[in-house]
Amino acid sequence: MNNKNHNLINKTAIVIGTNTYETLMQIHHMLLNGLKIHNISDETGETDIYYFGTNNWRNINSKDFINKLKKYDLIIISGGETAFSLLNSSEFKFIKNMQCFMPLVSCGIINGGDLDSKYVILKGGGIGGPDIYFKIIDYFKKVYN
Repeated sequence: MNNKNHNLINKTAIVIGTNTYETLMQIHHMLLNGLKIHNISDETGETDIYYFGTNNWRNINSKDFINKLKKYDLIIISGGETAFSLLNSSEFKFIKNMQCFMPLVSCGIINGGDLDSKYVILKGGGIGGPDIYFKIIDYFKKVYN
């Protein structure tokens, strides 16, 4: 089910606002595999992690952060409050649902607001094993690129 009318996925942001044991193991796995946690002011790579687990929560709502996310093709958001806060601050209208990756991992395209037309994946904070983010990115690129 390719979406040929949409941009290819070259850059991915992973926005994490949860603090569960599973989330910390997922972050640890990504760090062991060469990814790093970024600050809002950092230069970005192909896949970047932004972790708001216990501090800097207000930054998730900042226009600076939302503007930074405009550089990405795919935004993966972990945690329900994180997703609500970020998307609400971006002034989105709705998410057009797409094929799902697995239960409690929703895929779609943001409609309206600052992040209009960006692919988005919403993942429950404790969902998935340590390699879940790599699996999501690989699957999404295969299906939608």
